[in-house]
Amino acid sequence: MQPETASQVCKKNGLASLKQVSEMTHQSPQTLINWHKNKRYLFDIVILGCQTQADLPHQSPSVLLAQPSD
Repeated sequence: MQPETASQVCKKNGLASLKQVSEMTHQSPQTLINWHKNKRYLFDIVILGCQTQADLPHQSPSVLLAQPSD
């Protein structure tokens, strides 16, 4: 069995394509492929963030970040 490609991981996690992730993150598809191969933890965090953003399209990314408490 061949390892999953970056595109397959995107689709398996409910995203339309690697191109969608590229557009959401402003990173080239090749950069995302390199992260998938060489920085898998970073790639997985990016996919998780894209999933979250896709699930909450009406929210700006800053809303998803923890706010410091007073």
